[in-house]
Amino acid sequence: FRGKTVAVVGGGDTAVSDAIALAGLCRAVYLLHRRDVLRAQYSLVRQAHALPNLKMIFSVSPVRIEGGQKVERIVLRRAGGSELTLSVDGVFVAIGVIPNSQRLPPSLPTDGGYLEAPESGVTPVPGVFVAG
Repeated sequence: FRGKTVAVVGGGDTAVSDAIALAGLCRAVYLLHRRDVLRAQYSLVRQAHALPNLKMIFSVSPVRIEGGQKVERIVLRRAGGSELTLSVDGVFVAIGVIPNSQRLPPSLPTDGGYLEAPESGVTPVPGVFVAG
């Protein structure tokens, strides 16, 4: 995608990091987020704001990606319901994942669905360890 225009969908650390990396290669990068504020770390957001070829567009959701043999544009829906079409050569989806911890014992300490444990990975439940 060197010298091309791309879109990154998301607002967390992964999306902002991806957008920063792509800005070093691409002519233009759109960072598209469904909310009005990014969830990424402040230091990443500050880096992104400093890049002249990275444009952030807030309060939009992807509707569809259009093109023939390759991506040509992405259609977005604004919070008010109107549509916005951007000409792009590629779309990177970096929306992250929601942890699936519902089936784990309720006695396991969690933070936003993520298991909490010391660096040893040992949890209060015998035989259950955290890694990653």
